[in-house]
Amino acid sequence: MKKILKIFILLTITIFLCHTVAFAMTVSEFYELAKKHSEINAFAVTVQSALETGNWTSLLWCEANNGLGIKANSKWIKSGKPYVAKTSREANGSVFYKKVSNFRKYSSAEQFLVDFKDKIRDDYPVCAKNYDNTWGYYAGLYQGRFGKWATDQKYFENLVTKTIRTAPDIYAEAWQDKLLMDYQMALYRGLLSPWQKEILEIKLQAAGIL
Repeated sequence: MKKILKIFILLTITIFLCHTVAFAMTVSEFYELAKKHSEINAFAVTVQSALETGNWTSLLWCEANNGLGIKANSKWIKSGKPYVAKTSREANGSVFYKKVSNFRKYSSAEQFLVDFKDKIRDDYPVCAKNYDNTWGYYAGLYQGRFGKWATDQKYFENLVTKTIRTAPDIYAEAWQDKLLMDYQMALYRGLLSPWQKEILEIKLQAAGIL
């Protein structure tokens, strides 16, 4: 009973914070903001942010407008820029653990997207170069200058699943054609690792796209 009460209190606090500090957004609302930045893949970033924030209801989004768990490094903190300390779920292979980290705090979703765009340009060159391709962008997250975007081994698979579920909201009746075209282009450019290609094929076949 105490555990249920604790969960209820945490959910109530989260909802309250989202109404007083930041707003829980819809897929379409975030996508429209992301489209203002031509250097990033607006759809892919929308999916990635929705995945990481629980559709923009996480405490990190509500308190800090941080839509992708971007951490505050020492340079950020020493320059006097705002940040918040949060417990995050990390992974070492298949072993998960909790860690307290400092995350960047933004005044708005727009400020977050500007900083995110710069981070992708500087640290994830494959993503930046293939900003016009959803699957290529995801593949690039595993080829960053300082390592992978996420340590969770299932992160790519979760992105693919979320993409297929979200695509109809953005592309309407053309969603299957769009995802198939991006898949074919990603193959042509040689962007997918064998394991990524295998996951994509399974998911796209299940969705009736392949």
